[in-house]
Amino acid sequence: MKRLHTKIGVGLIAGLLFCSCAKHEILQYGTEKPESIIVQENIDTYSPLISYIDKMRIQISNGG
Repeated sequence: MKRLHTKIGVGLIAGLLFCSCAKHEILQYGTEKPESIIVQENIDTYSPLISYIDKMRIQISNGG
């Protein structure tokens, strides 16, 4: 049984070494943003909303 574990261990280590030596190629593909993310980004950059949220945070942190 111990011999089997040794063979399995050596096989795993050899496999890891061979995999680590492989050249890594980055795949080139593009995706478009979903419409929901584009809409949320527009909402996040809306300055009156940002200033209102900041005022509410100040009021909450002051306890009132």
